[in-house]
Amino acid sequence: SSFVVELECDGVIGLGEAAEFEIPGHGETIERIESDLAKTGSAVSTFHASQRFAIESHMRESGIGASVRAAVDMALHDW
Repeated sequence: SSFVVELECDGVIGLGEAAEFEIPGHGETIERIESDLAKTGSAVSTFHASQRFAIESHMRESGIGASVRAAVDMALHDW
């Protein structure tokens, strides 16, 4: 299963995708991704889409998992 992440800024939409994965010792479930997406929405909205590095730093500091960070990164590059 996966989630499509849609970010809009200045009337332009960027898309990314977050998917569950399993690596020995690591991994992210659908429940973790849902939780991280809920936390990420309000945090990302305080930045402009051109501030990719600041957004990435903020998500890491907030404990957002790799799937959601990657999805937001994809959406920002698509933007």
